[in-house]
Amino acid sequence: MILTLSVQHNLEKKLTGFLLYAGGNFIQIIDGKQVGVEATFSVNTRALTKQHSQLGLFDKKSSTSAYLV
Repeated sequence: MILTLSVQHNLEKKLTGFLLYAGGNFIQIIDGKQVGVEATFSVNTRALTKQHSQLGLFDKKSSTSAYLV
């Protein structure tokens, strides 16, 4: 259910990214237009602040695309 809703939301907002879990920690990368990223981060933050003590937003704009191989 969460995956289906996330895919639908990301397609509508034209967002991409990934979620990484390692050593008891999550790292989420969200890429897209600023308004979509900030809205998604805001929703995620409200949902998670009761459970987690460290949440942050790193804002990095790039004029080029980066590809991982």
